[in-house]
Amino acid sequence: MFTGKTRRILTFILIYYIIIAKNNSNFENYLRDNFSQPCVIQSRNIKYHFLSIFKIFSFIIRKRIDVVHCHLLEAGFVGTIAAFLALRKKIIYTRHYSTLNHSYYKKNVFIDKIINYFATDIIAISKNVKNIFSKFEPNFISANSCSA
Repeated sequence: MFTGKTRRILTFILIYYIIIAKNNSNFENYLRDNFSQPCVIQSRNIKYHFLSIFKIFSFIIRKRIDVVHCHLLEAGFVGTIAAFLALRKKIIYTRHYSTLNHSYYKKNVFIDKIINYFATDIIAISKNVKNIFSKFEPNFISANSCSA
């Protein structure tokens, strides 16, 4: 049972969605139809990533966002950096993959390390992802909490 104080706190939670993709993605349409108007930022390559970081940073400051939660590689890269620059204390990254970058996209391992550095918490979507994550990048398991 929630106390009155808890109930009041829960009523002030606002959720904003920032999508890094092309316009009119299926997920964007789903959010628009069922929840709210998402903020869409186009980011096609590394050149656009720096502009995306600035746009997300500005959005975080303007909306006074306290907690940033990112999914997937591209959003994790720009989102965690923007949140860090905005001096946010809670930056969560959900790791959906385990060995993909280590096995097939070796250049992306550097991006994984950047995300790991800026994230205050990392969520592994399964015990398998957590085990592989701790095997390939064990130094980040102790520095950040990793739950599955």
